[in-house]
Amino acid sequence: MTTVTTLVTENEDDGFRWYDSGMGDWDFNNGANYVRVGSEDDGMGGANDMTPYFRFLEVDVPRDANITSAKLQYKLYASYDNSSSRTTKIYGQKPGGGDCDSTDITDGEALQSALEELTDGTGVDGSGYTTWTPATSTDTTNYQDSADFTDVIQELVNRSCWKETEEDYSAITIFLTDNTAATPMGPYYMAIKSIESGHPVKLVIDYTEASSAVSNPAFLLFMD
Repeated sequence: MTTVTTLVTENEDDGFRWYDSGMGDWDFNNGANYVRVGSEDDGMGGANDMTPYFRFLEVDVPRDANITSAKLQYKLYASYDNSSSRTTKIYGQKPGGGDCDSTDITDGEALQSALEELTDGTGVDGSGYTTWTPATSTDTTNYQDSADFTDVIQELVNRSCWKETEEDYSAITIFLTDNTAATPMGPYYMAIKSIESGHPVKLVIDYTEASSAVSNPAFLLFMD
């Protein structure tokens, strides 16, 4: 088994969408020391997703590898209480059309477009999702693990356009969205340390090489 760990490496490669109640519109943040995932009460009887993304460049996994484990490792920016068992969905994304590099998401409009394609079923680049119930924790020092999303990564590396050469590895963007809705009792979101904090999120994948075709062994034909 081989383990590949890929870190967020640039400021633009993590961020989150959030609702600016003052402007009455969605906004985008990729410059803070944290990203937020969860939901925020909109003050009008509704709730708004707080959706982060993490883009991992040069994911060194062979095409058609057998993925045995896939997870995010993250550090909390602040303590998180999930006594209500709130959930989020983990999506993996890269564009189709023969290009396996992950979309250049550097502003709120691009992020919104990618999210709509992933969650409404019209996009060609979605991988399905895994539901995650983040654990309650007060530990802001050590890395913690997300839910396993092996099937999400397996679907991506099985694509014919997955790149696996040293000069041209594929990239993957992970989204956490479609969260349990907040209520007027308060915001329900988890703050994760971003690359700006010096503690980037990691994508950790375990895999084994795909089995190569084996020809039938030679045999003797006995004739009467």
